[in-house]
Amino acid sequence: MTGAVPAGRASRSGGRAQNGARASFRPMAARFVILGLLSLTTVGCYSQVNYARPAKLRVVAVPDTTTVYVDDQFIGSARVLSVRPKTLQPGIKHITFKAPKHFPHDVRVDLPEGTTTIEMKLRPIPN
Repeated sequence: MTGAVPAGRASRSGGRAQNGARASFRPMAARFVILGLLSLTTVGCYSQVNYARPAKLRVVAVPDTTTVYVDDQFIGSARVLSVRPKTLQPGIKHITFKAPKHFPHDVRVDLPEGTTTIEMKLRPIPN
């Protein structure tokens, strides 16, 4: 028998056996399925879901021109932060309050999840 294809093997004519039926093994499709399954398992193993809610810092200060710094970075004025709290990561923060003609004030706060309001009244510098 010339040109016959052994049972279970496909010919080189596009993955079709001599009788026109599709070969049962599709190497490219199998590779895509395996790669897809591996990528899903890999993503599931390495993705970390952080369900912790962020901390929000609300500041009500006198004078309202007080500027607020968290860990030495400016985050806003008390006037803005009283209306629109700043979203931060929970944890220990070093907060500095400054205003013209007033003594600065530093506090160390362990910010929990949710909104924390700090009320601050700065002392004026005597003339």
